[in-house]
Amino acid sequence: MILLVGSHNDDLLYVSSLLSNKKENDFIGGLTLISGQIFSQEILLVVGAYTQAMASAVVSTLLERYFINLVFVMGRCYSLNHSFKKGQIIISRQIASLDVDLVDVANVRVHTVPGLPAFYRVQQDVVGYVESGFTKRTLSVGKVANIYSTDSLSSLSVATSKKNKGILGNEEDFVVDATSFGVALSCYLCDIPCVSVKAVERDLSELKKIEDYVGLLDRYEEMGKAVVYAIGDIGRNDVLRMRK
Repeated sequence: MILLVGSHNDDLLYVSSLLSNKKENDFIGGLTLISGQIFSQEILLVVGAYTQAMASAVVSTLLERYFINLVFVMGRCYSLNHSFKKGQIIISRQIASLDVDLVDVANVRVHTVPGLPAFYRVQQDVVGYVESGFTKRTLSVGKVANIYSTDSLSSLSVATSKKNKGILGNEEDFVVDATSFGVALSCYLCDIPCVSVKAVERDLSELKKIEDYVGLLDRYEEMGKAVVYAIGDIGRNDVLRMRK
C-alpha cells in the first residue's frame, strides 16, 4: 500500500479523483482516510497534517495499522532569499528539522535529534521515478533539493542568521515546509521510504497573498500526474525498501 499525506484537500485532489473503488473512513482527530486503487496498487490518502508533530502522529498510526511500503508528502513549500521561483516543483533529496534546538546534548547539531541521523536521505531510486514522472507526464521539471521543516518562523530566522551561517551543515539551496520532517521521522523509524513533492508558493520574505495560492492549483495537478506516473512505474519494480 502507498500512503499520500497532505495538509489541504487541494494537495491530493488530483490523485483522489483517479482512485477506483474509493472509500472514506473516519480517522483520529476528525481526519478522513480515503482509500482506493491506482494501477492495481492500494492507495491511502490522508489530509489535515499541518505540523511536524501532527504529521508524525498521523503517519506513525497509519504505519502501525496498515501494510504501507511507501509514503509521499505533497503540498506547498516556501523559498528563502528567492532561491526558487514561485511554482517551482521540489523533490526532496534529504529532509531535516529546524526546530530541534533545546536538546542539552553535547556535539549535536541544532537541527538533529540525538541518536538519529542529521538528515533523512530519500531513497535515490524513488526520487528517480518521481523525476521521470515529471519529464514523461508533464511539462514541468522537478528540482531535487533539500527540504527543512519548521513550525516557527523564529526557528527559521535563528537557523539561517549570519551568526549561524552554515549551522545546517549544508550550503546548498533548500526550501521550507511544515510537515516533511514529521513524516520522514516516522518512516525512518519504521524502515519505510518516503519522498516529499512540493511546489513553491512564495518566498518567505513576501506577504501571503491569495493569488499565490491560486497560482499553485495548476502545479498541484502536474504534481499529481507525476506522482501517479511514478506509482505505476514503482509498482512494476521492486524498489520499495529503505536503507537506514
